[in-house]
Amino acid sequence: MGMTSFLFAKKYIGGFGMIEIGRVGELDKASHYPKEVQEKILEAVEIFAGEYGEDRDYRVIGGYCLIISSLEEFKQFKEFSLDFMADEIITEYQDVLADGEFVCSLILLGDDYNLLLITPKEYSDFEKVRSMLAELPTSK
Repeated sequence: MGMTSFLFAKKYIGGFGMIEIGRVGELDKASHYPKEVQEKILEAVEIFAGEYGEDRDYRVIGGYCLIISSLEEFKQFKEFSLDFMADEIITEYQDVLADGEFVCSLILLGDDYNLLLITPKEYSDFEKVRSMLAELPTSK
């Protein structure tokens, strides 16, 4: 699916929401993303499975892939896992994907735990994301 088709679907069908993929069998959750993004996710989950086992609890050991496409989703993610406002974000590397539309960031969360985070390019600078989140109104 090209970026134009992806954006059309997101706009007119509705937001896809945050997508979590921890096993090879869950790759279909990202089927509406460009092929290069899907291939990067496959590569990561195969590595996680090879190192830590396919049937592991990926929220506890090894890690998983997460696709976040909006500031609201960063905010939701903060509520149950990583606080982009407070936590130090250690990025091992970043790859630009799909002609610069997406960025894949490997975030180190511990010795045996990683997060492969895929975001639109505008959310790949986590210091900038931190600033944007700080400007969002807080819910009471």
